[in-house]
Amino acid sequence: MAEARLLRAPVLLAALLALLLVAGCGQSAVQDTSQESSQEAAAEESTTGAGEMGQTSAASEAGGTTSGGPGTMSGTTGESTSAEGDSGLSAVTGAYSAAQEEIEEAGGEKVVDGYRVGYIVEDAESWWEGEPGNLRWREPAPDETNHIEILPYDRESGQFVPYMDVRLTVLDESGEAVDRHDLGFYWSTFKHYSNNFSVPETGTYTLRAELQAPDFYGRHQLEGKSREQSKVFTEPVTVEFEGVEIGG
Repeated sequence: MAEARLLRAPVLLAALLALLLVAGCGQSAVQDTSQESSQEAAAEESTTGAGEMGQTSAASEAGGTTSGGPGTMSGTTGESTSAEGDSGLSAVTGAYSAAQEEIEEAGGEKVVDGYRVGYIVEDAESWWEGEPGNLRWREPAPDETNHIEILPYDRESGQFVPYMDVRLTVLDESGEAVDRHDLGFYWSTFKHYSNNFSVPETGTYTLRAELQAPDFYGRHQLEGKSREQSKVFTEPVTVEFEGVEIGG
């Protein structure tokens, strides 16, 4: 019996060692499989992230703005701002074009010193007047027949000249004054100085516009000019338009 036990002992020991080896190999295999799965998942996440980043970068290069979270693009802020700027510029140039059209159709112009001065003759008009917070609508007086406008521009740049005191006299063919008024500044389709006048008889008249030097706060040095040359519009000017047909 003792001999049989001694013979079985090595066999049992070998079997135990075999079981331990099998268990160790199985655990190693499980760990290897788990590591491989983790590596594959990480690779997939890296690929997906790179794709989203590429889409975002491409949209950004196309001029878009992000909205709704990473990877989504919408809007063109730059284009919107540019369109608004173009619209404002068109309005400014349109106002100058409208003024020039009316000068050619219902008036005329002359160049005097540093100014290009235009005039427009129309029928008597109405307008808002008074303090900004207490405006009242003014209708033409019964004897007012015409609305006459004076438009002074810088001869070189073409800009309208503001802050001027302007007086306009309507003279008949004998040189006698028919009517005389100071002109106010008017905000309209285009900027101008104007007032209503009483011209009872249809005929040919002379318009004498007396323009005082504008009351600018300051005068910058102009590009391409010296400081002395930039002292513009410092003297009053008088311009006369002869042969103007005005209907009473």
